[in-house]
Amino acid sequence: MSGSINTKKPLNTSLPRAMRERILDGKFIDGQEWPCTVVSVAGAIVTITFNVASEFTLPQVICPIAESRYVRLPIRAGDQGVAMAATARLGGVTGLGAGLAPISEPSNLGGLVFVPLGNKAWSTIDPDAVVIQAPNGSKILTDNGASEIIVDTNQVKITQGDVTVEITGGVVTVTADHVVVNATDSTFNGDVIVNGDATISGNLSVGVNAAVAGAVSCATMACVGLGSFGSLTIGGHPYLGHIHSAGTYHAGSTQIINQSGGVV
Repeated sequence: MSGSINTKKPLNTSLPRAMRERILDGKFIDGQEWPCTVVSVAGAIVTITFNVASEFTLPQVICPIAESRYVRLPIRAGDQGVAMAATARLGGVTGLGAGLAPISEPSNLGGLVFVPLGNKAWSTIDPDAVVIQAPNGSKILTDNGASEIIVDTNQVKITQGDVTVEITGGVVTVTADHVVVNATDSTFNGDVIVNGDATISGNLSVGVNAAVAGAVSCATMACVGLGSFGSLTIGGHPYLGHIHSAGTYHAGSTQIINQSGGVV
């Protein structure tokens, strides 16, 4: 057959096609940023599988989660996101490798970072608030663990040194050497049990029955209603042998005259 190759494949047709093929080959060598699903989690490192339709069998890839050590995400197997590609190896800063990264591109599935993505199926809790939600709740703590707040399905617990405030099972427990409540007014609806000494610097008004197992000491006491005391001391003297000033006293219909002041 006569004629050149340029006659059979005109340059204006073959050249653009060849350029497109070279561009596509170059893009395939670049890092591939594909949707993916977490297969397993090891701390801040995940193993992912890619959610793309491909004629090739794509390998699972181990890569870090896009997060800071100051805020840890509760990533679990089955969580979905996208793999983002860096232009150099990341092993030296993620612990998956060592040394400085060479200024050369890693493989197209190397240098990847897992980035979790939102989903329209998630329920809206409060669009104007920062929401921290996880199967086991959340934990906020300092690096040294001296202060910690735990919110989980069983409790809300605040710890600062040796002091703890815990809410669990409908019970609030405060463990501390000293507790101070500064309030203009306080109301307790229900029974109050004090195991130990109680000191009240102001007035005490009890509108219901009160039972005290220990000693009661007060400057002024008014008892409206029945009062029962196993032992009562008035002015430093036992009630059963107390002292009156000189004068006449009534015990029912009987007059008692005490001229000198003494035990009556």
